[in-house]
Amino acid sequence: MTTPIISATHDQMYLFLSIQRYQHRDHVEITRIQSDETNSHLIFISSGKGTLEIGQKIYHSEPMQTYFLPAGTPIKGMLYAHHIQYFVVSFQTISLTRGEHQWVGTTSDVCTSLLTSGFIKLSDPLFMYREIKNLYDTHLIELNRIRTNLILQNLLLHIHTQRNAVSELQLERQPKWNGIEESITYMHTNLNKKMNRDTLAAIAKLTPSSYCRSFKKTKGISPMDYLNQIRIEQAKQLLAAGHSCKKVAYRLGYVSEYYFSRVFKKTTGLPPTIYMKREHSKIAVASRFGIQLNLESMGVEPILVIDCYPHPGIDADDYNRRLMNQLEELRSAEPDLIIGDYSHASFYETFKRIAPTVIFENDLDWLTTHRKISELVGREIEAQIVVEALDKKIAGARQWISQLEKVPTVSVLQMMNDHFYLQGTKNHPLNHLLYNELRLSAGKHVPKNKMRLELYPADLPPMDSDYLWIRMYSDTPEVIHTLQRLKEHRNWSSIQAVHNNQVHFINNWLVMSWTPQGREQIVDEVLGYLANTYVTV
Repeated sequence: MTTPIISATHDQMYLFLSIQRYQHRDHVEITRIQSDETNSHLIFISSGKGTLEIGQKIYHSEPMQTYFLPAGTPIKGMLYAHHIQYFVVSFQTISLTRGEHQWVGTTSDVCTSLLTSGFIKLSDPLFMYREIKNLYDTHLIELNRIRTNLILQNLLLHIHTQRNAVSELQLERQPKWNGIEESITYMHTNLNKKMNRDTLAAIAKLTPSSYCRSFKKTKGISPMDYLNQIRIEQAKQLLAAGHSCKKVAYRLGYVSEYYFSRVFKKTTGLPPTIYMKREHSKIAVASRFGIQLNLESMGVEPILVIDCYPHPGIDADDYNRRLMNQLEELRSAEPDLIIGDYSHASFYETFKRIAPTVIFENDLDWLTTHRKISELVGREIEAQIVVEALDKKIAGARQWISQLEKVPTVSVLQMMNDHFYLQGTKNHPLNHLLYNELRLSAGKHVPKNKMRLELYPADLPPMDSDYLWIRMYSDTPEVIHTLQRLKEHRNWSSIQAVHNNQVHFINNWLVMSWTPQGREQIVDEVLGYLANTYVTV
């Protein structure tokens, strides 16, 4: 056991166990925090608003807020935002008793005056965010846990000295009466009752039209759509626990089992009966971005993988023959479920005549898609384990890069039939991995706030880059000729990477960056290129 740090109480200490970061889009239900009889939790919400029920109290949560869950305290709630992020710190309270010659420590579930259950009001939430982020980054790369314990002690000491003791929800930024939040609380606590906008408006003490306008301005969606999201998220939990469709419909206030099934399928893409057995379903994949790899990382093996996307340069007759063959394979496989990426949206009607189909919308955050896939197949825990392992690997690589004599500048090019793309620093999983997570420096003329820049060989700018990583879209003469024309440009020979023989042809990082296995391989290849040139200091 790691040597912990004794708290200011002198008869108790706090032992760091773990920290997890959760990221979601649009909304998330918080129900899976396991608070047993010995482990306590700090929850820090960095982005997202919603409602939390801790013990018997309901809190209307805001960004940059901290909550404490003593050992054994239940929590449930919903957060909403375009981007949601929160951290959960788990630790144990150790009670110390001084014996004749030594201190004796035992786990304790006693809630001391240091921490008060529920919302903790702090005068400096930015400090809290920095310390939480520091704790998260440190736990990814530190081999011993003494440092993480030190950070935890500092964090708890900050709470003790800075907080104003608040056991009830008293937020300065909110008025004493908030009708919108009161109506949301009513939704959460009365899901089995029939509700309409008039009922909710009366609770909010507003006219129905004023209530709907105010609600949409505050939450971004209508109150009835918001209520439907809450009910569907609760329905997923009940179905996953084995409850029948009829029972779920009754518990959540739907007028009939048929109507519930229709709403559920419209919202999730799956009928409730398929959702209930999704963990044991035969799954076929239609993807050009490697959805099958996301599934495999969670322990799910698709029965069939097809790619119906009309890639540039493919002869039309060849494409049609291949498409017909793939569709016939799909019918013969008799899947229970078809999962497709957005490049297969035009095939939705065709696919759903074969089996229930879910098409994921285009989302530039690979992690959002990864988590949605895990939820669809009931492998959320497995997905989280994979993400945490990847985070740890990236953190180690980032630390190694930061210790180089000089952080290198890099540029990524993709050769096409008559033009090429210069990848930017934003709006693509590869860009985010290279320039944000690994913190490599962007070469000169790499677009700073764009996904990529489309250029022709004659327009090659005077690039200043230590490394040039080139992806050939295909091995056709047209693509090879594009690269040849680029090499003939007067600015080519002035590129530092060309000078130092650091031009490398890479695998399809643009697609690989959408999956955890691909991202791990990219990190390994990047470190391989850098290790041959740089030494750490």
